[in-house]
Amino acid sequence: MENPVPAEGEDAVISRRRTRGSVVITVAGEVDTLDADGLVECVRESATTSAFSDDLVLDFRDVSFVSVSVLGRLVAVRDRLTAQGRTVRMCAPAGRAGRYFAMVGL
Repeated sequence: MENPVPAEGEDAVISRRRTRGSVVITVAGEVDTLDADGLVECVRESATTSAFSDDLVLDFRDVSFVSVSVLGRLVAVRDRLTAQGRTVRMCAPAGRAGRYFAMVGL
C-alpha cells in the first residue's frame, strides 16, 4: 500500500514498511517538534524489531518542512544506530527542507 501524502500545510504522516533486507520509514508533510517523539519512537522500534542485518531507510523526500529540533534528534538517533553497527540510509527532501538536512549532515 502506498503512503498517503498530505497536502502542503498538513501534519506529518509517518509510515513503515518492510522490503527485502530493509525497513523503510516514510515521512511526508510538515515535521515539527510535536511529531519528533513519534518519529524517533518509530525509528527505535524499527531498529529493535528488525533483523540486525536489515538496513534502516528514512525517506523524507515528501517532507515540506522540518523543525531544527527534529533534525537534532534525527542526527542523534542516526549516530547511535550507526555506532551499534546498523546501516542507516537517509533520503532527504528537495528545496529548503533538503538544505537543512544537508547543513546538519543528514
